[in-house]
Order: sequence, then C-alpha cells, then structure tokens
Amino acid sequence: MTILRTGSGSLASAPVLTGLKSLGVRVIAVDSSPLSFGLFVADKGYVIPKAEKSDFIDSIKKICKKENVDAILPAVDEEIRVLAKNRSSFEKEGIRLIIPEENVVETCSDKWLTYKFFKENSIPTPITGIDGIPQSYPVVIKPRFGRGSQGLQKIEDTEAFLFFSKRRKDYIWQEYVEGEEFTIDILSDFSAKVISLSPRKRLATESGVSVKGIVEGNKKIEGLAKKIARTLKITGPSNIQCFSKGDALYFTEINPRLAGGFALSERAGARILENLVALLSGVPPKRSKIKKGVIMLRYYEQIFC
Repeated sequence: MTILRTGSGSLASAPVLTGLKSLGVRVIAVDSSPLSFGLFVADKGYVIPKAEKSDFIDSIKKICKKENVDAILPAVDEEIRVLAKNRSSFEKEGIRLIIPEENVVETCSDKWLTYKFFKENSIPTPITGIDGIPQSYPVVIKPRFGRGSQGLQKIEDTEAFLFFSKRRKDYIWQEYVEGEEFTIDILSDFSAKVISLSPRKRLATESGVSVKGIVEGNKKIEGLAKKIARTLKITGPSNIQCFSKGDALYFTEINPRLAGGFALSERAGARILENLVALLSGVPPKRSKIKKGVIMLRYYEQIFC
C-alpha cells in the first residue's frame, strides 16, 4: 500500500511518517518547502505548490499517478479544504482521500459554522459572535478559518475590541475560557462509526502543538466527543478540542485530521494508524484499549542532508 502524506514538514509529522512505514506502508511525503524534513524521512519526497495555487491539485495528481498512490492523508487545513472540493476527480482514479465529505470539512474549517453546529446539537461551547460587541470581557478574536493559535488575540475591553475588530476581516469573537485543555483523538471508519477515542490533557504547547501531555479519562468528555463525531458524520482520523473548568465543559474546535500530539494517544493504545491501514485494506480494525496516565514529553531531533 502507498499513502501520500501532505504537510510533511510540520513538527508533528515524524510519528505519522515513521508509524506508517513501521506498518509496511510505502510513504510518499509532499510539502511546499524543499527543506521539509519529511521529504528525507519518507520513501520518496516531492515539493508541491501551496494549496491556494492553481496547480496544487494537478501536482498532487501527477505524483499519485507516478507513484501509484492508493490514498492521501492530508495534514494541512487549507489543503484539506481544497482536496475535499476535488474528491470526485481523485476517486475516479481509484485514490481515496482520508478526509470527511466536503460539507463536514467546511463545518470543521469555519469556526462560526463549528459554533452553530455545537449550539444546534446541545454541545457546551463558549459564547461566540460574528458581529456586534461582546457584553462581557475578556474575549478572544480569532480567524474564522485558521489553525493552531495563529491570529488569536485576547481582548480585555470594548476599546481594544473596536480597535482590533476594525483591522481584521473574517474573524469571530469568543468568550475567553480558562481551564484544563483537552484534545480528543478519534478514529472513525468510512461509515462514521467511532473505532477509537482517546482524551489527553495538554500540559504544554508550542505553536499550537502539544509538547507535553497526559492521557486522562473523562466519561463526560468522551461521551460528548463521540456524539460530535457521530452526529457530524466524521470519517477517518479527527481531533476535537475542549476546556474543562470545574464541572463545566466548553468545546471549541473540530479538526478533520490527525492532531499534532496524536502520538501520545498512539502510545497509549489507540491504534489509530494501524486501524486506518486496516480500513484501507478492507480488514476489520482491532479493538483499542487506552491506557490512562501515559505522559508525553517532546524534544527536538536533527536531520543532516
């Protein structure tokens, strides 16, 4: 089996590339930068245009044809949106996109649509607005379409809100919530049935990616995360983010891709990559058993080329 992995230069790509290779998968890595480490770790590496370029899709298709790619596992939100819009052209070539349907991707990618989904399905979430002025502070202004902590600004009063909101377009504001931050790693089959689910508490992050974390069970979080995945009909890997403060939960994001810190859930027994390969091969997935209390501490390594 050959899988093409996009965004292979991100700090979190290493466990994906090495994990797939350890399962006997031939991995083709692509990235828009020629200095992405993943290009040198995978079986083959290619430099591609960024997702907003007109030749992005054609470049992916050419690589898929040359390397006999069976499936594409995207990593970058912008690429996921473009690929989802072009799903049928890949499926005609027998190439599976490991992402949900376009309408699901749009709901996940647009933070305003994510908020509306939460409200319509009684999922607890911070007060959010797309216009008007907040009634209380602090709030955060964030892009409707964004990832990690890029473009996020904490606002303490109306004067600051008016200053920043006039200078930014396609942003939403959201009630600022403090508390323990959780990411829930999920794998669903291609019928949107949840196969594995692993909540982990983020102890420290860098550039929006978890660098220290612990797998920690929480039945309420697990139940609501499963409800989100089933109701939205997410397929393949995904991750959901929420805050816990006392007895209150606040769900904030849904991402239709592997999370940056998913390696912690893998180590704890989630079997995300193993079962993803099984699903692609038409083999029944194995039962995952999550071991609570596993801790991840990340550090840097180097590649010289």
